[in-house]
Order: sequence, then C-alpha cells, then structure tokens
Amino acid sequence: MHRVKLLAVLFLTILVEGYVVLSTELIAIRQSMPFVGSGTETVSVIIAAILLPLAFGYEHGGRAYGKARGRGNFLSLRKRLVRNISIAMLILAPGLSYLWIEWFYETALPEMSITNRVAQIALYSALVLVYPTFLLGQTVPLITNYFKKHRLSEATGKILFFSTTGSFLGAITSTLLLMATIGVGQTVIVNMALLALIAFLLQPRRRATLSLTAPILALLVTTGFNNPFMLGASGIIADNTYNTIRIRNIPQEDARILEVNRTGAAKYAENEEFMFPYQYFVEHNLIEPLGSDEEKKDVLVLGAGGFIAGFNDDYNNYVFVDIDRDLKPISEEKLQRKPLGDNKQFEPEEARGFLVGDKRRYDLIILDVYSNIHSVPQHLMTREFLADLKSRLKSNGVLAANIVTTANFTEPFSIKFDNTFRAVFGHYTRQVVQDYNPWRADAGDYQNVFYIYYDRDYNADIYTDDRNTLFMDRAF
Repeated sequence: MHRVKLLAVLFLTILVEGYVVLSTELIAIRQSMPFVGSGTETVSVIIAAILLPLAFGYEHGGRAYGKARGRGNFLSLRKRLVRNISIAMLILAPGLSYLWIEWFYETALPEMSITNRVAQIALYSALVLVYPTFLLGQTVPLITNYFKKHRLSEATGKILFFSTTGSFLGAITSTLLLMATIGVGQTVIVNMALLALIAFLLQPRRRATLSLTAPILALLVTTGFNNPFMLGASGIIADNTYNTIRIRNIPQEDARILEVNRTGAAKYAENEEFMFPYQYFVEHNLIEPLGSDEEKKDVLVLGAGGFIAGFNDDYNNYVFVDIDRDLKPISEEKLQRKPLGDNKQFEPEEARGFLVGDKRRYDLIILDVYSNIHSVPQHLMTREFLADLKSRLKSNGVLAANIVTTANFTEPFSIKFDNTFRAVFGHYTRQVVQDYNPWRADAGDYQNVFYIYYDRDYNADIYTDDRNTLFMDRAF
C-alpha cells in the first residue's frame, strides 16, 4: 500500500513539473509583453531560457544523486526534490508577478541604462527563469532512481507520458482556461500552489514543518503580489490572456483613460476637446462626414479599444472587432459608463480570423490595432492582410489605418510599412495627427500617423516634357 501511494505521488510530481514549466514559459511571455512586446525576437529568448536550462537540468539530475551518494554526503531523493522545488518557488514567486515585473522594467532596467528590448528580456530571463527551470528539470531524472527494479523501457515510457501530459495541460489550461477566467495573477498563484502541494506530499511528515517554510513563504509572497486587492490598488482591473488593463481618472478634465498594456488605448471625456488627438481626428474627419440623413453607412473598426469611434453616432452601423472580450464590459461599466448602442456590434475575434468568416463590405474601415508601441501585431502589417482589407471596401469607401510610428521616417519600420501600404493601395493620404515641426528636436518621436485610402479608379499617367496634359487635368 505504501508503495502504491509513493508511486502516485511520484507520477503526480512529474505531471506537475511538466505543467508548471510550460505554464511558467507562457506566463513569462504574457507578463513581459506590455514592456518588450510579443515579437518573435523576444518570445524566442524566453523559449531559449526555458529549453536550455531544462536540458541541463535533465543531465545534472541524472548524475547528481549517484555522484553525491558515492561521496557519502548525499541528500535523500525526497529532500533533494523538496529543496529544488523550494528554491524555484522563491525565485518564481516575485519573478512572475506583474507588479515586480513592472518595477523591474520601468525602474531597475532604466537605472542600469538597459533600453534594448532583447537585452531587457534576456536579463529578465536570466534572473527569473533559468535557475528555477534548471532545478525543476532535475525532477524526472531524480525520480527515475525509484524505478530501478522496473523494466527501463516501461518506466521511461510512463515517466515521459506523465511529463508530456503535464506540459500539454500547462499549455492548454493556463491560456485557454485560467488566464481567460481568473486572470494571469491568479494563474501564477495556481502554479505556486501546485508546487507547494508537491513539496508537502514529498516531505516526510515528521520533518514537514521546517522544510516547508520556504514553499509556504513563496506561496504567501505570490498571493501578496497577485491578489485582486493588490492589483486593484495599482489601478489594474483586468489581467487576462491578452492584456493588462487599467482605468485612470482625470477629474480636472472630467475624463477617463483606458490603458491597455501600459498605453492609453482610449480616452472618454465629456468635452471632446480633451479626447486623445487621434480620437478627435477620427470623429471629426471620418465619422461626422458619414452623416445621419442618408442611407446608413457600414463601419468596421479593427481594434475596439474603448469603443470610442462613433460614440455619439446612433445612426450608422458599426462592427467592432477585438480579440479581448473583456473590453466591452470594461468600456460600458468603467470608461463610457453606458451600454453600446443598438447600432454597434462587437465581435470578440482576432482580426484576420474575423475577416476569413466575414464577407461583408464596408463604407469605412478603421484599423487601430496597436495596444503598445512595442506590441506591434506583425501579422496585421503585411501586404496580404492589407490587400484583404482593401477587398472589403465598398465602392468609394475609405480605409484609415492608425499607425504609431515616426513621421519623418527615422526608423526602418516607418519606411517599410510605408512601402507595404503603397504596394497595396498605391494612392493615399498620410496625415500626422499631432502638431508636427520637422525642425524640432523631437521630430523623430513616435506619433499617430493616419494612412487614408479612398477607393477610386486611379490612372498611372505621368507628366513629361513631351506629353503634358496638366491644363486639362485640373479641377478648375
């Protein structure tokens, strides 16, 4: 009976180890996204910081126990496993928590003059992910010491089955279930609670109190950092799979700002003059001209933000598309503080996925998918996606893309996106929303730049000294 219980604990340990390692990787990617973005260059650093230490952990765990035992100074298997879990928890408890990560990226790294995003994520990974993963990676080879009497192939098959199943559950449960329902912070608590449970089950009862001090302390730290009251005190009202969301009140302007991943995504103000400049531009240059005394127009907004586009328009039809379904109740309850009008439809989907299933055409398409300067949605900047958007315009329709970039083309992205947009649309207007002075010192700073395309027939004629029809082409 004791043997059966021990085997159950060992296989549960393997399952939890696989779960926590994979879940930790996903949490680290998600928590760092507001600070360094979600591009492949930053994600690959985190993946590398998990896989390589895991490999070294496998190798070290396979020989450490036997080597220590030969010297006569070995820890028991259970003690070694509990020790590894305890140390990993003490590092991961603050390291996966948003408030600590925010301090690290916003305070610690700037003080060290580390501004490169790859360098930032590399240092974070080195401090938070590498050693805990190395320690947890030793779990499987250490546990194999309990299976010396079993056939090697049979024991290895079962161990790999439970480890891989744990990884599968960590990938699916963390993102599709826990982050989406209880939030990222609570998901961190679940991970730490699972490790604390394993430490408790592995520890002999007579020595449990002292040895479990570290796991209990780590669990308390995790709960302190990630409980809703602590997050709420810093203004965070949601931390789901996609975004960390805050609402900031501006009493002197009778306004509220919706922050998504540390960036102002929308501002609602009773006086429109206090709205963000790009929102004011949209309302007065794109929405108001639609009118309310003609045939109703169809408007598609990709990137719902705070559902501010057309917030005073109860006549024309709007479809808002955003992957984060929490934005609608947050806007209705915290930002605009009123329900969306009957003429406004919300589709909680990814933009390209929505276009695959939606075959409607629109009079106006607004592309506003930035949630953060660093979080540029790469798959929504491509020629193929822009061509798909172009095909969804009605005749004489308008497409307006809000791109956060440099107005004077001082970064490679600004040049390449401009080339990409021109390759698809040809003729367009490029409007810098903020006051722009090319001679000012801050002329190269990031600004809201609108790319506006009018769906019309354009010819490819040019003027030459030999053929010049300018006098026939002018409108007057």
